Amino acid sequence: MSEAWISLNSETSAARLMFKSLTARRAVGLGQLYLTVEVSSRAEIADGEPLWVGGTAEVKNLGVASGHLGNLRTQIQPITLPGRGGSHNITFLCDVTHTQLQIVEEHRTGPVTLSFDFSGNWLIDGSPVPFWGAQFDHEVTQSDWITILDQIGYRRIFLLEFDVPGPQGLSTHSLAMEHFQGAQERYLEQDWRRTVESLRQCLAALVGKKAEDEDEESDVRSALKDLQKDSRSRDIAYLERYEPVRQALKFLCDLGAHPEVAETQRRHAHASLLMVAGLLQGLPRS
Repeated sequence: MSEAWISLNSETSAARLMFKSLTARRAVGLGQLYLTVEVSSRAEIADGEPLWVGGTAEVKNLGVASGHLGNLRTQIQPITLPGRGGSHNITFLCDVTHTQLQIVEEHRTGPVTLSFDFSGNWLIDGSPVPFWGAQFDHEVTQSDWITILDQIGYRRIFLLEFDVPGPQGLSTHSLAMEHFQGAQERYLEQDWRRTVESLRQCLAALVGKKAEDEDEESDVRSALKDLQKDSRSRDIAYLERYEPVRQALKFLCDLGAHPEVAETQRRHAHASLLMVAGLLQGLPRS
């Protein structure tokens, strides 16, 4: 159970903080985590005493990327504890930038462990009595972490590079966009193989074909040679240039060219997502 104990004078277990929930929402230029804890009086000395409490949040088990995530704050100050056994729910707010989320995504290999450290003051007979070192860890499962990323809107801004292409005005490419969104979900799940496969399906759907009916490597080479030859006698517009790029990306994502599952790694899925997203950005919105 994720809980921490607050001391008061010689009483080391005067009050208890117990984890209740962790949610998130999107804010301007950042995300906000909402940590709700249950505060309860556990000793007579703490009954009815006002309490000011704040804290910090850290992310753990990420190797060199572990460390400070943000400060915890609440608008309800001070907290007056009820009698022994009674409790209040308090929600702390923690601002998190998209850069921090990106670092977490680059280093996590499954669940994310967050460490919360609380400190503050009791007010006893008009004098502040400080406390610190009230800590607990909470493991956020991979599925819950993906939900938090979605609540913050992390998937809407693709790796901090540009806005992810949306479905508006892309009625002719709706199936392609479904496959692309599937690739995003597989990437968050760290399923690199299925990420690349979803991108292959996306690129084939752009021209109304099934992935297995698409061109082979020789066709890609031939299309590039023909386009280069044509460029000597006429101007080649961007839209026409996109097609051989699409074909080449489709071949890149063809798992038949690298059948071993272990060959498809994070960097391959990452690079493929970037390139396909860039191609989708250039297509006309019609």
